[in-house]
This record gives sequence, structure tokens and C-alpha cells, in this order.
Amino acid sequence: MKPIEDGVATKKKGKQLKKEYLIIAILLAVIVAIFLSGSNVLSLFKSAQLAEQNYESILENKLENLLCEVDGVGKVKVMISTDGGTQSVVLKEVSEDYSNGSKSTEETVILVGGKPYVTKTCNPNIVGVAVVCQGADNLSVKMTITEIITTTLSVNADCVRIIKMK
Repeated sequence: MKPIEDGVATKKKGKQLKKEYLIIAILLAVIVAIFLSGSNVLSLFKSAQLAEQNYESILENKLENLLCEVDGVGKVKVMISTDGGTQSVVLKEVSEDYSNGSKSTEETVILVGGKPYVTKTCNPNIVGVAVVCQGADNLSVKMTITEIITTTLSVNADCVRIIKMK
């Protein structure tokens, strides 16, 4: 009877080892998922910074090109300041659990091709515009520049500074 008991004990040990390997595999999968999602969040943050710089640069170039066409402005340089970075809204799956009389919510970012699926991108607010131009000593030119900026960028006139170029 001894061999039968040894066989049963061996089967139990084998099942226990399989469970341990399964738990280890699950833990490793969770660690890899956390690592990958962390790198995606970092890349999303870096791309948001780049998008903010591109947004400001594009607006500055467009405004410079527009203003240099205005009579009396001459050479022009533009700098635009914003209140923060571009914000990306990512698609999330929300799951709710009602256990033990309490509600818990878990959000999971949806990945497509290993990257978060962005549903919307919000540009930062413009907080200031500085213009340096040759024609800034002419009050009429300054007023025209201010009117163009407030109209095209939807900012208040008190956020616009126009200075004569040396």
C-alpha cells in the first residue's frame, strides 16, 4: 500500500507546483503590463509636450506671415505663451464592482498597437502674445496688430504686447 500513497502524494505535489507556476506566471504578466503601460504614459506625456511646442510654433509662424503682409509692420517676430500642455483624452474601459456593500471603479486605458487610443486633443489656452516689429512706433499699426491678434487668437487686448524692433 505504500506505493499507492506515494503516487497520491506525488500527484498532489504536482498539482501544487502547477498552481505555484501559474501564480508566478500571472504575477510576471501583471508586472510586464504595468511596465508597458507606464512607458506608454511616458511616451504620451512626451508627445503632449512636443505637440504643445508644435502648436505654439505653428501659431507663431502663421501670425508672423500674416503680420508681415500688413502695411507698415515691416520685419516681425512673434512669441506666444500658453498656460500648459496639450491634453489628450484617451479611451478608457470603466468597470464597476459592487461587492461587500461598496462600489469600486476600475479604469483601464484602451491600447491600439501598444499605444493609448486618443479620442480628442485639447490645445492649451493662450495667455500672452509678444510682437516685436519695425513699425511698432506707429499707433495705427499697433492698433491693427492688436486687432488682428485678438480676432485670430481669441485673446484679450491686455494679453498683447507690441514693441519696436531695434
